[in-house]
Amino acid sequence: MTQARWTLRRSSHEEFDALLAQAAIDPPIEQTIEWAHFEESDADRQALGVFVVEDSTQRPRAVFRVTRINDHGTHFVWLRHGPLWLSEPCAQEERALVDALVNDMKILDAGATHIRLDLRFPAEGALLPASMITYDRTVIVDTSISSLDLDRDAAAQEILSRFKSRGRRDVRKAIRESGLVCADETDQAREDFEEYHAVMRETAERDGFVPWPKMTYERMIRILGPDRVRVYAGRCEGELVCWAIVTICGTQACYFYAASKSAVSRRGVADRLLFFFCTELAFLGVKQVDLMGIGSDIAPGLMSLNTFKTKFSSEVQQVPAAREIVVRPWVYSSVSRARRFVRYLRR
Repeated sequence: MTQARWTLRRSSHEEFDALLAQAAIDPPIEQTIEWAHFEESDADRQALGVFVVEDSTQRPRAVFRVTRINDHGTHFVWLRHGPLWLSEPCAQEERALVDALVNDMKILDAGATHIRLDLRFPAEGALLPASMITYDRTVIVDTSISSLDLDRDAAAQEILSRFKSRGRRDVRKAIRESGLVCADETDQAREDFEEYHAVMRETAERDGFVPWPKMTYERMIRILGPDRVRVYAGRCEGELVCWAIVTICGTQACYFYAASKSAVSRRGVADRLLFFFCTELAFLGVKQVDLMGIGSDIAPGLMSLNTFKTKFSSEVQQVPAAREIVVRPWVYSSVSRARRFVRYLRR
């Protein structure tokens, strides 16, 4: 028997928020209106609005925000950390949603080469992104506390007690020996990000990646605002030696960016700063901090992060990984060849 066709329709921000509230879902930061404004500040990105996918009974099954990304003279659409399912899907339902996106591309963006979205059950033909690192495993730190009336030390001990023994040991050692003074420096970073970007440039040179331009971090902090993003920093004798950008959405937070100076990388400053901001976030009502991916078979490039991140929780969480569904094969393959050639020339 042929499955009834699911459909896609454009929605309003009000309906989007109402459906998520009804399903008790805190969306990822990338699925918020503030993030859409941030995307719009980049000339190569355009927020296309919000959409609902309905099943054959016209019941909403999933919602998402989507962004058009310009890419080597073509463009694709990205449901970054979407779609947001209003109830847990099975593999057949996820396939029906993908079919709805492909069938109704004229509603979404008729000229796109492909769709990038998170999939729990990647079907045949779904490709791993060639231009970014995705992941299917992450570590989530439990930052819930028994009462907001606790003092800082008591709250910190509740959070610390849930770390693995290795994590507790390393944090205590860092508190004793790192000499790090931690603080929320969101206001300072918003006023002038140069000092923080210098540390990021050093981190990038050490670890072999290309950082975003300074203005990207500045726009992110300014546009998302202090309710959505915080900058936590660690200093030794007044010198900035490490920092982290953390995004917040409801009771969920993400360890989005981080940087540290090479001279202090072995002194446990990352452990100390993470423990500090987990405690600070708890008093903002955050109950979980996602450390944003560890290595696995589909993300071997992240394996070096596993030792650090896994000590802060006894569990590793499986999460949907980003995949690409090609809708214009000839153009997609041409862009992929061009990208490989550029990488070859850079090498």
